Amino acid sequence: MSQPPQAEPSSSGPAHGVRLELKPGTGRTGFVDGGWWPRSRDLRAQLPDLVAALHTRIGGTVGPIQRIGFGRSQWDPIGKERLVTATGQVAFDGFQAFTPDLVWMVGRFTDQTPITLLVVPPETSEADATEALRRAATAGNTERPATLLAPAGLAPTSGARNTADTLVRS
Repeated sequence: MSQPPQAEPSSSGPAHGVRLELKPGTGRTGFVDGGWWPRSRDLRAQLPDLVAALHTRIGGTVGPIQRIGFGRSQWDPIGKERLVTATGQVAFDGFQAFTPDLVWMVGRFTDQTPITLLVVPPETSEADATEALRRAATAGNTERPATLLAPAGLAPTSGARNTADTLVRS
């Protein structure tokens, strides 16, 4: 049986920082738990640093990230894959039903309730991305992903249903 490929270090590694903002505390409210601004649409390059950052910031609460889902229309690669990261193997898969403005992650201790992050497109200006990340990570924010991205004209144009509509937490 072959091993999953080892992830290559990405340009968004520790020297460049992962552009990630999370809501404070462990209370989960709204459609998203925070926001992520990847540096490219190459998930194989971006995910190892995101997984490492999440493990550092909330790993004690959620455990190692084990699975990541995303809307396949805006990402490369789009098929089912596995990565080996510093925290273990992570399965990731694109779903047609997901909009490109979200990624969800399941950790060992999330009880199958995913951590849902707003995805700010990599080509977004720094000012617009910073504002979208700030709003997504504001405690108590209950705005839908498309609303968080709309001020910068970033709302997805995909016809896919917004998966976040089924994931809202009180």
